[in-house]
Amino acid sequence: MEIYTEAEMWEQLLRIERRLRVKAFFYCKNTEFEPDDLFMETLAVCQKYRDRFEAGTNLYGWAASRMRFVFLDWLRKPRPEPPPPPPPTPSDPVRKCLEKIRPTEKRDIYIENKVLGFTAVEISEKRNKNKNTILTWLADTNKQMIKCLELEGITQ
Repeated sequence: MEIYTEAEMWEQLLRIERRLRVKAFFYCKNTEFEPDDLFMETLAVCQKYRDRFEAGTNLYGWAASRMRFVFLDWLRKPRPEPPPPPPPTPSDPVRKCLEKIRPTEKRDIYIENKVLGFTAVEISEKRNKNKNTILTWLADTNKQMIKCLELEGITQ
């Protein structure tokens, strides 16, 4: 029985690389596994057990069966539990009220004014909007925030 050397095995495997990659894609298409990982793992297994392959026989069939075994091993391994969800953050009524403001541009302008300290003139220049539009939006948003915070049980 003739056995390939490591270099000969690599050469032969690279000749059938495309077919093996297609097979890996076929196995992995409806799973969380990556076809490239399966392909590379298969190459490693083929090299490891090259002494069991007789030169001159169907290398693709042999490598494809190694790939199937690798894939089945992956399926059998217990998957790690997904991490637990982060603990719920304390309910922040201000953030909740800000999320309700639509359009989001109004919310952004309100934050720029109240949190970041920009004036209406600075915001209007930055956003290419009329200063009066900015002032109107700030007044409307301020009313919305006050009303929402009162409903949340927070008073000024």
